[in-house]
Amino acid sequence: MKSRQFHLIHFFSIGSFILLILLPLFLGMKRILFASEGWSFSYIHSFQTHNLTSGVLWFTFLQATLSTLLTIIIGLPLAWILARYHWKKAPLMRAILTMPFVTPTIVAAMGFLAIIGRGGLNLIGNEDYRFMALILAHAWFNIALIIRFVEPVISRVHPSMEEQLRFLQMGRTPYQRIRCFWIPILWPSILSGAILTFTFSFTSFAMIRWITPGNLSLESFMAIHSSGVGIPGYLVEINQLILAAFLLQLTILVIGLGAIGILQKKLSSVIPLVDEKYEKPKPQKIRLILYPALLFVVTPLISVIVGSFRIQDRTKRGTYFWGLDGWKRAINGSYAHTDIIDATMQSLVYASMTVIIAVPLGLLITKSLIELEKRSNHKARIAETFLMLPFCISAVMIGLGILIGFMKWQPDLMSHWWIPVLPHIIIATPFVIRIFLSTYRSIDGELIEHAKTLGLANWALFWNIEWHYIRPPLIVASLFCAAISLGEFGASWMLARDGSFDTLSVLIDQIMSKPGFDPLTYPTAMAVATVLMIITLSFFTIAEKWRDEHNGGGF
Repeated sequence: MKSRQFHLIHFFSIGSFILLILLPLFLGMKRILFASEGWSFSYIHSFQTHNLTSGVLWFTFLQATLSTLLTIIIGLPLAWILARYHWKKAPLMRAILTMPFVTPTIVAAMGFLAIIGRGGLNLIGNEDYRFMALILAHAWFNIALIIRFVEPVISRVHPSMEEQLRFLQMGRTPYQRIRCFWIPILWPSILSGAILTFTFSFTSFAMIRWITPGNLSLESFMAIHSSGVGIPGYLVEINQLILAAFLLQLTILVIGLGAIGILQKKLSSVIPLVDEKYEKPKPQKIRLILYPALLFVVTPLISVIVGSFRIQDRTKRGTYFWGLDGWKRAINGSYAHTDIIDATMQSLVYASMTVIIAVPLGLLITKSLIELEKRSNHKARIAETFLMLPFCISAVMIGLGILIGFMKWQPDLMSHWWIPVLPHIIIATPFVIRIFLSTYRSIDGELIEHAKTLGLANWALFWNIEWHYIRPPLIVASLFCAAISLGEFGASWMLARDGSFDTLSVLIDQIMSKPGFDPLTYPTAMAVATVLMIITLSFFTIAEKWRDEHNGGGF
């Protein structure tokens, strides 16, 4: 009886989260479909030819593809350097290089705007330079994915394997060794990182909104044109275009998620890797790659801080002075519905609620998946694919589903202050699951079985065995969860209502939306971005101290 009850809990944990993901999307899709007066495949053709969306799909694919290629070009050498050579401060360097991934995207956008804008390189008036800055910003944000996927594989390949290959015909030259040895080993991890990079670039919103405002992606089109969507008889054509964009994006990203699921299985079967890391003394020329990369990572972050104190002189065009006026405006709330202190408190409250709900839920779901794997590996993989859906359902899609779905189903819900926490939980929980899964899969199954034969109850098993394994991942998951919640922008932007739901990321967007001729607009936005960046990266820094390098970062 207890066993049956225990399995019902596992089933409920997986099913409840999948329902939490799908319900708002189903309600939102149902309402858009009704307002679109039914579905027709002609909507896809209309999306390609309509004057509002004629270049949207092409731009989305182009920027995501170029961003992915540049991320691989930058990330692979860094993964190799970190894996194969000994560095005195390797954990610090690794943390710096992977720091962009937890930096809020709106902060990254502000950093690159500060670099290319007035007072920086002054390239902001050229659309081509803006586009190149967008590709560079996406590569900056995603290099952690390539490093975290590829570095653990390289570092645990015994050097003697490559040395032995040199004596064979197929391994005489570096090109041959790469083609015959390294590519077969690394391609699943490279492709996994590349697909996730493509996914995050494909669903980018904050960076596209502010770095290339003259272009729309599928994500930004759905967000910007969502006002009034879902009302029968009103903006029928816009409803049809958003429905087409929604389905196009969902189809493409689900394909990517399925591919990652297949690749994850291959990652552990390509070559038997040893547990110990093998590092060689580093040649001096390697520094010429690593140090510029470190500079590349920290420059946008420093630019945000500098930009908060740099103010354009109204009396002399092209000249700037240093001051605290931007910080004063941010504290006073002069440019938005709320001030920086209230927005910080709001962000921290939402982050705390996300951690309180998402971490225990993710832990319970992980244990459920592990139990399901013992019974049916096939069913476990299907369940895991559904649980990872938030990776391929963008934040704007989630926010839009909650907004128009819940407003039709239960309009009073939208007035509740906790509503914006829902997308944060949906987005953060899959990361928690990924962090815990690698830990639970490393626990010796025979140890658990022996404990069960001794008659230990489930709580005793957890406290005496599992707890010692999951303490560090628990801290990492909690801090990582908080960082994701703090930086979440797309869904929060969709649900923001007159200051009642304003987080720091939404506050930055509100300030940046003010007239650009005001010389204090940029410094004020940069001041808020600085606060958001410091809080988020503080959580990340603490999490790095507990992260187990053995699993490549846990995400």
